[in-house]
Formats: sequence, structure tokens, C-alpha cells
Amino acid sequence: MNACLPRKKFHLSKPIFLIFLLALITRVLFNIFFVGINDVPVADATDYHQIALNLLNNSTYSSTSRAPLLPFFIAILYKVFGVNYFIVRIFLSIVSSFICLTVYKITRELFNEQIALIAAFISSIYGMMFYWCGFLLTETLCTFFLTLAVLYLVKSSKNPRLRYLVSAGIYLGLASLARPFVFPFFIVLPLWAFVSFKNNLKMASKASLVITLAMFLVILPWIIRNYVVTHKFVFITSQGGQTFLGANNPKVLECFKGGWIHPTESGLFDEKEISHYLKTLSAEDADKLCWKKGIAFVSKKPLFTLKLMVYKFKLFWHLNKDTSFFSLEYFFVLLFAIYGSIRSLEGFASTSILYLLPVFFTLMSLVFWGDDRIRSPIEPLLVIFAAYGIGRVLSEGNYEQRAFS
Repeated sequence: MNACLPRKKFHLSKPIFLIFLLALITRVLFNIFFVGINDVPVADATDYHQIALNLLNNSTYSSTSRAPLLPFFIAILYKVFGVNYFIVRIFLSIVSSFICLTVYKITRELFNEQIALIAAFISSIYGMMFYWCGFLLTETLCTFFLTLAVLYLVKSSKNPRLRYLVSAGIYLGLASLARPFVFPFFIVLPLWAFVSFKNNLKMASKASLVITLAMFLVILPWIIRNYVVTHKFVFITSQGGQTFLGANNPKVLECFKGGWIHPTESGLFDEKEISHYLKTLSAEDADKLCWKKGIAFVSKKPLFTLKLMVYKFKLFWHLNKDTSFFSLEYFFVLLFAIYGSIRSLEGFASTSILYLLPVFFTLMSLVFWGDDRIRSPIEPLLVIFAAYGIGRVLSEGNYEQRAFS
């Protein structure tokens, strides 16, 4: 919203094109030399791979425990290129590279060309922005669509055109189909709208309603599919209760402080219940049972739950003594992001989405569990704040003049 910048249709200038190439080369090299060409899926990635194979071979989606976007993405690539993990990771690298362009566009909308180029450059080489494209996991697709949603929310805050509002909702819906973790953000949309439209309650109500409806319409076909297949109401996945119980139980501190363990390891099931859970319950009924046990545990152990939240917060924000390259890089970005977020508070009406999403993800991690994977979709927002902070430092006061319209 820099008044000094003319409004031009976006095109790939030479600098941003070179940054995009740098991002793509960085990600491909990461997959070749760090992850390995022949690396095979493990843990969650195995589930996505197996669901994609089932789609490819039997044309059926075999589970309600995983969100659909990534398995369909993998299945399409398997159909075209054959079952090749490396090809999928290369396409995820391409998607990840496009996130850098979206970061550039968001930053240019909010600040100016120079800060936008700084943000794009950081995005291209910042490890936390591309680490997950080395695995068959949902983080890259979720981050891609969430970042697009942020772009259109920023555009909407300046000019609430219907197409901007609908686009924001569509991309939030697609991000939710990658990671259901995103979906509850619709609860925060009225607050974003109220701040963005400067207390105009009518416009705020209209904007948040349009975005939420568009978001729901994207998700609705999958909800209907789940009901047709299971004859039960399953909102995207039947995984929420298992995630909640796996992160809120008496045993998790012994295994993964602030993280998650399998519900059957939680100490809240006896042997008979474990056998029942594993052998006879459907995924949907097992999830309901986990919600019930998890809520009961949290209700009975509020102080222990608060202790868990402290560990979740530390894990989510990577507050540890790790001195690996990725961690040092992260702390550099985080330091400047904190500085940039403080300095850009003067334009809060325009930048509010950059604050609300990190707060929302932090709160969600306190309810469920914290990890770099959970934080990854908001890394682009940290980069934008960091770029603004770096711009302020490098300018030695030249940005004291207000950067917002």
C-alpha cells in the first residue's frame, strides 16, 4: 500500500525471475544431495503414498484419516510419470518455488518493491521455506494455498472486490483440504475483516461471510463424499481426536515433549480397549473415542495440560539449543521478523492478517501439538516481516517515512 508505487499488472521482472530460478535450483539440489534421489517415504508420507496408489490402481480413496489434496496430487503424478517418489518431490519443489513469487507479491502490496525483492530472495534460500518439499507431506501444498489466500486477503483489505474475497475463500478451502488444521481460521475472519475495514461493521460482515461461504463450498464435496462412503459426518478427516489425545496424555512428556504419540501409547487405554481400538472400531468411531478420552484427561489435569502447553509453545517456535544450519537460519529470520512486526504495527489495518495467522497457528498448536511442520505454513509471513525489518535496518532510517497508504 505504498502510495509512491504505481499500480501495475504483475509481470516477471528480471530480478524476480532470477530469484525464482534460484529458488527452484536450491530446492532441486536439496532433493538430490540432502534428501537423496532414491529416498523412500516413511511415517506419514507412507500413508499418502499408499492412498495415492489405491487411487491409481483401484480408483478409490481408502481412508478418512488423511486429507485428500496431497494424495490426489501424488496420484496424478504417478499416473503421468509412473510411481516415482523423486518426480513428486520435484513437482513439490516447483510449487515451493512459486511460493516465493507469492511472497514477493504480498510484500509489494504491503510495502514496496525493494522490500518485496528482499522477501523473495530470503524465501528462495531459507531452509524452512523448502525443507518439506523433500518429503511426500502436506506442508508444501498447504503453504502454497495459504500464502495465496493471504495475498487475496491483503488485496481485499485494500479493495473488497467480490473476486478477491471469493479467491481468498477458495484458497483457504484448498489449504484446509491439504491440512485441516487451517479450517478453524474461519472463526478469526470476522476479526480480520473488522480491523481491515476500519470498524465498518457492514463491510466486515459481508467480507467475512463471502470468504467463509467460498471456503465451505470448496470443502463441501469432500464432506458429502465422506458421508456417502461412511454414512457418518466426517469433516475432511477423522484424525482430529487422535491428534488431540496423542498430544494430551500422561505419557507424551516421556517420549516427545510438546509433540505427539500414538493414542494407544497414551496410558489412557487398557489392553482390552487397545484391542478394541485397533481391531474393531472404524476410523470414525476411534476418533470419537479419542476425543472423549482426550477431553476427559484435559478436564481432570488442568495444571498438567498447562505444562504440556509450555512444551508445545517451545516446540512450535523452535525454542531450543539446536545449532544446525537450518536452526541458525531460522533464528536469524525470527529475530528480524520480530523487529519487522514491531516496526510495521503502524499499518496494522493493512497487515493484520500477517499477525493473526501466526497467533492462530500458535493457539492451535497449544490445543494439539507443536512442531516445525505445524509452523511451516506461516514461515512466509515471518519472511515478510523479516524483510521489512532488514529493510528498515539497511536504510538507516530512510524508511522512517510511513510505508503504508
